[in-house]
Amino acid sequence: MINNAYDSIFENKIGFGRYQHIAIGISGLIHFTDGSDIMASSLIIPVLQTEWELSTTLQGLMGFIFFGGIFAGSSISGQFADKYGRQKTLLYVAIAQAIAAIALSLSPGIGTFAVLRGIFGILVGIMIPLGPALVSEISSISMRGKMTVIANTFFTLGTLFSVFMAMISLTTLKSGNWRLLIFLSSVPTYLLIWTTYKHLKESPRFLIANGHLDEGVDVLNHIGTTNNPSMEQISEQEKEDLNKWRLEVFSQEVQPSVRVLFSPRNIRITLLLWTIWTCLNYFFYGITFILPYMLTDLNPGNVQKKGIVDVMITVLAQLPSCVVAYFLIEKEFAGRRKTIICANLLGALLYIFMYSQQGDGLVTFTSVVKFMGQLTFNILFPYTAELYLTTVRVVGIGWSNGFGKFGASLSPSISLGLYKVNMFLPLLSYAFASGVVAVCAYFIQQETRGKVLDTTEGTQDQEMTDRYNILRDEEKR
Repeated sequence: MINNAYDSIFENKIGFGRYQHIAIGISGLIHFTDGSDIMASSLIIPVLQTEWELSTTLQGLMGFIFFGGIFAGSSISGQFADKYGRQKTLLYVAIAQAIAAIALSLSPGIGTFAVLRGIFGILVGIMIPLGPALVSEISSISMRGKMTVIANTFFTLGTLFSVFMAMISLTTLKSGNWRLLIFLSSVPTYLLIWTTYKHLKESPRFLIANGHLDEGVDVLNHIGTTNNPSMEQISEQEKEDLNKWRLEVFSQEVQPSVRVLFSPRNIRITLLLWTIWTCLNYFFYGITFILPYMLTDLNPGNVQKKGIVDVMITVLAQLPSCVVAYFLIEKEFAGRRKTIICANLLGALLYIFMYSQQGDGLVTFTSVVKFMGQLTFNILFPYTAELYLTTVRVVGIGWSNGFGKFGASLSPSISLGLYKVNMFLPLLSYAFASGVVAVCAYFIQQETRGKVLDTTEGTQDQEMTDRYNILRDEEKR
């Protein structure tokens, strides 16, 4: 049952159509550029090792700087997006990211490269949380999860794109034109800039939640007529209902801040989500980072592009996860939480089995665990977005994703350290991390499938009702 005016308008009047297709495409481009940039960053480190004679410590540091930058960017993304809006933040950051990619590809030495790599990571981090927020805020309840899954599919396509660019620019996994790879992998950012400027409006949910009712209604009318030119405009009664919903749910005193994530309502969810995101990123990007090293050391005589092809196979294996996620995310027997638990329990067992095999079937089993990891990402993005209120949604997604990238930033150093002890020892650390994800997902206990966003429960209902009565009386005066 839909019990708020905003979702009722989307479900019964605006529906699903052309505008949502555009929003999915733009959100997909965010994930596409994310996947392309992260894969390129992983592929160029072994090349830099050869060209600039990087030590193991410096190789790990390069990974830490990039993912640490993403952590920092994701952590401040909410402050920008929840203050200035989703559309403006996305547009300006995308422009800055395109410029930073060009500068990075022209780096004359390791010092300049490290600084620019950190800046580039910050910009990537600011951008990542915007996609799930955009999609979740202009979707009907029945399509919200599926839309986010479709957008997340583009992450895998982005990593695949970067591998194809590596086929053009690299000779082997340890040699080639890394500068060209960085530039080619950043090309989708230019398409993102154009589509955001030309076709994307600000989130109406964000506008209304922040008191810009008339602007929010204008965007709702734009979305509705884009989907159906004959749609009747939002009526005065519907506008009044939207204002009442705003006063009931959103406190104007709440500013986008990490402190809100530790309120009594959010603290338990926040800590569990941060742990899930950290561990998921650790093992997913860990296996992505360490795989080229394993392939090179297991096949030392390989001077052709077979290693790049093997990496491509593991990326292609991620694509079916998007179809599976689309099918499972709204099913009662699966949903968000159960899918995450099952995928990561199986992933932990597979990592242990891979360790026991000592390299046999490495590409095959890596393909399966990356499928499980990508399936988790596809479900976790909408799940995280749905667990927070609109006024702090980007802050919630940003800090969760930021802690995820903190886990990713630690992964290169830890993985290389374990690798020096035993080539396959990193796999056991990935098994442990995958198991932690499953346990934390179990303890979240909330399933958001089919639930209305920005609803309140228990004593929070009374708090929201009291706040509404106070604000209503003030407006009358």
